[in-house]
Amino acid sequence: MLKLHGGDESEMLRASETEKKKKKKKKKKKKKKKKKKKKKKKKKEEEEEEEKQQRRQIVKQPCPLTKKTAGKRKSRYP
Repeated sequence: MLKLHGGDESEMLRASETEKKKKKKKKKKKKKKKKKKKKKKKKKEEEEEEEKQQRRQIVKQPCPLTKKTAGKRKSRYP
């Protein structure tokens, strides 16, 4: 190992250990942030899907006047 500014090997090892710990902590934090972002995105997609389903249900309710479902087309030839 190289000696910087007259430091001994134990100091170098300690420094490298702290660097490793910092990197590990940073990586863990980044992973956690990514996981949180993914979870948020998934939740948002589920809410959108639920909203779509509700809209579809509203559209398929029968009209009170004609008693026909709004989503169906009228046939030309009865």
